[in-house]
Amino acid sequence: MVDLMNKRKLSWVAAAALIMPLALPFAAQSAELKIEFHEPERFSDIEPARENRERFRERTLEGFEQIFTELAETLPDDQVLNIRVTNIDLAGYVDHVQRDGGLQPMRVVRQSEAPMISFEYSLVDADGNVLQEGEERLRGRGVAEQLRRGTRAEYDHLRMEKEMIERWFKRNFDV
Repeated sequence: MVDLMNKRKLSWVAAAALIMPLALPFAAQSAELKIEFHEPERFSDIEPARENRERFRERTLEGFEQIFTELAETLPDDQVLNIRVTNIDLAGYVDHVQRDGGLQPMRVVRQSEAPMISFEYSLVDADGNVLQEGEERLRGRGVAEQLRRGTRAEYDHLRMEKEMIERWFKRNFDV
């Protein structure tokens, strides 16, 4: 019985030894991200619909950080992507809309009110050499009118902003 258990342990060890080298290239590919939001209280529009202003700003900035983090994960691990966000204007505007028998604050998005983000960036290699840098002012695509509710469960509140940043990233980085 002990001999059979030892063989099983060896089988698992052998399987792990075969699998680990295959998994390492996927785990190793991930640049470091350094992101700064410069004076976020002065950004053009990070207005909540039905949420505390500070909590909404915090959640929104965390969302932007997550977007850039996911993109940085596709860059080589010996690189650092530096992002300094200087302005954000979320898609649409907050308005009071007739709904459920009363006025409800909601983010209204019309074609002419696409999202915008301004930032500076640099991509640096392990030796500190700047591989790429620039200043960007991205403007998202217009969409048909829609309402955005104020809670995370009801919608992905940065969907259009994420699409805009992903388009820029694919256009500028060879991934």
